[in-house]
Amino acid sequence: MKSQSHLRVLLVGGAGYVGRSLATHLERQGHEVSILDVVPSPATSVPVHIGDVLAIDQLEKTFMQCRPEVCVHLASFGMSGSSMLSSRYNVCFGGQPITGGDEATPLFPMDRHTDRYSASKAKA
Repeated sequence: MKSQSHLRVLLVGGAGYVGRSLATHLERQGHEVSILDVVPSPATSVPVHIGDVLAIDQLEKTFMQCRPEVCVHLASFGMSGSSMLSSRYNVCFGGQPITGGDEATPLFPMDRHTDRYSASKAKA
């Protein structure tokens, strides 16, 4: 394994808000970051490998290409339809696209979530 100052990191399910934020942070720290997700990751310079974590051939191909030393699992299988499966909307903000959000942004009220997936992500 390389020194802790430069690692190859694969973010599985990294096209969502958390994944993109983590990718940006890791890149700034000097790490080589790649993403595996079923959808393209918007607004990122990180290489994205389109694939499904449940498809072993796609997963193996990505691991062989990226040769990660660290793998962070962020993938999830939603319970509320295709908009949640695409990682395009942040469930902590009521299914709205995130624009200019950061840790100081107030969270969507817990009693207003309409499905268990969104509520569980908000609690996390």
